[in-house]
Amino acid sequence: RDDPDRSRRRRREAVLRRGPGRKMAACVSRGPAGCRPEPCRWLENGGLTDDCSCASCIGDLSGGEADRRSRLSGCRIRGGGDGRGGEFARLKGHMGEQDYADIMQFVDVAIEQIDYIDADRLGVTGGSYGGFMTNWIIGHSPRFKAAASQRSIADWTSFHTLSDIGFTFGPSYVAADPWTDHELLWKQSPLAYADKVQTPTLFIHSDEDYRCPLPEGLQMFGALQYHKVPSRIVVFHAENHELSRGGRPLNRIKRLYEITSWMEHYLK
Repeated sequence: RDDPDRSRRRRREAVLRRGPGRKMAACVSRGPAGCRPEPCRWLENGGLTDDCSCASCIGDLSGGEADRRSRLSGCRIRGGGDGRGGEFARLKGHMGEQDYADIMQFVDVAIEQIDYIDADRLGVTGGSYGGFMTNWIIGHSPRFKAAASQRSIADWTSFHTLSDIGFTFGPSYVAADPWTDHELLWKQSPLAYADKVQTPTLFIHSDEDYRCPLPEGLQMFGALQYHKVPSRIVVFHAENHELSRGGRPLNRIKRLYEITSWMEHYLK
């Protein structure tokens, strides 16, 4: 018989406080292995200003990952969620700054507050904006021992002309286009920091993804290959940006298998 409280009991909340009366929470999903320290994969939600809760982020992967002797964590960061007002979500011209700081501080807080996370076996994954953040994180910190970057963004210059999101996105969110301030675009592009990456990284992409086009994943993968960082890319034929939610069932299973296998290999 289904237990409606089962998933609730297997999640705990880590709280990061930012001044009086303002807190930000992260969810940590418990695997079935008891309370001993286990690997933890940090999951970043997609979509700038998406109204995406920790629980729904975890739900995207938990069936295939959180039940395999690991923990799955997620948080709502600045820039990554609606519901807290425009100022909270606004990152215009500062992509990879406060959102990155929030993630790293959340990891510190989660490790401090939740005793069954193994701080030496951390992984990171995310798709779309979460893929951008995964690419950004691995270029700015060696803390995570494995990464899976899904339907990601590598270079805001190429994204500006390739994505179906429209030409207004760059000026609205990144505060520039390739002709007004190319340096600002490059400063906010994960590809600019690919030479700093040490984290073994898996890239997941679909060849009919027109929101975060395949060249974005290929560029980041190629950069890591050039710099001799362990990396792999898996491209799903005839799938699009919705692979994780609306893709063919076998491909969705394959996606979970690829991510889980990569994490288990490098977080063992």
